[in-house]
Amino acid sequence: KEKVDLNTFTELFTNICYENNINKNTIIVARGTDFDPVIIHSIYDYFDKPIPYNHFNLRDIRSMLDVAVGSSYLIGFNEYCNKKYGLQKHTALHDCVRDIIQLYYGISKTPEEIDELYKTVGMKYIDRLNILYIKEDIICQP
Repeated sequence: KEKVDLNTFTELFTNICYENNINKNTIIVARGTDFDPVIIHSIYDYFDKPIPYNHFNLRDIRSMLDVAVGSSYLIGFNEYCNKKYGLQKHTALHDCVRDIIQLYYGISKTPEEIDELYKTVGMKYIDRLNILYIKEDIICQP
């Protein structure tokens, strides 16, 4: 892979955004808003260049999952996607695909339907409605 300097990166990234119709009105969805978007914003700031989207249009998939399923992660979902689709953790494209499938399952499937899907790859899904999680030192049940 060809390495480029950061100033060239801003030009390449801006061009990719324009070629894909990403503009100031585009909603940008990231895995989280505190890593990649911060780095990109810092690079653009350093070179005093305008970022090709508005910072207030950043969203993150983990918050969407929290709202949809009461947790930012369906138990065993990485393993399920690996067995069913061959998706590997920490591979950018695979992470993106897995997050989209996970959000889709979270908003369109019941725990029983998810359990049936898991069974197709020899797994059992733990009923998400019975999972306790800690948020701001308070134990909550979704």
